[in-house]
Amino acid sequence: GGSEDYARSGLTAEVSPPRDPVALAAAVERLLDDDSHRLQVAHAGADLASTFTWDRAAQQTWQVLSTAAN
Repeated sequence: GGSEDYARSGLTAEVSPPRDPVALAAAVERLLDDDSHRLQVAHAGADLASTFTWDRAAQQTWQVLSTAAN
């Protein structure tokens, strides 16, 4: 996994391509200019982040190791 597991552009984050200051500025402007969008992104991001727990990580690790052992 990586950031694509949690940073879903327009849903849980505003994502811009690396080394693209124009796209980054546009993403920041969207968040600054649209209160409802900013709040939706913040709440959706917080809700998603709450699912990333140590218990979940341990279960997923166990599944991978169990599959590899069989």
